[in-house]
Amino acid sequence: MEQWAIEWLNEQRDQGVKCLEVKMQGENHYVYHSTTYRDKELKNQEKPQNILENKDIT
Repeated sequence: MEQWAIEWLNEQRDQGVKCLEVKMQGENHYVYHSTTYRDKELKNQEKPQNILENKDIT
């Protein structure tokens, strides 16, 4: 992950925003909100992800 993305993520965490991930696909950075929960019926952990936005350098 590029330095500007790490700095942006740290700023968000300092503001109290939790459960964010930044992933790169090709040259694009995508911000995901993800949490883990236990599915009692399937007896395994699920990690749903929602794309919040596409971040770019400009």
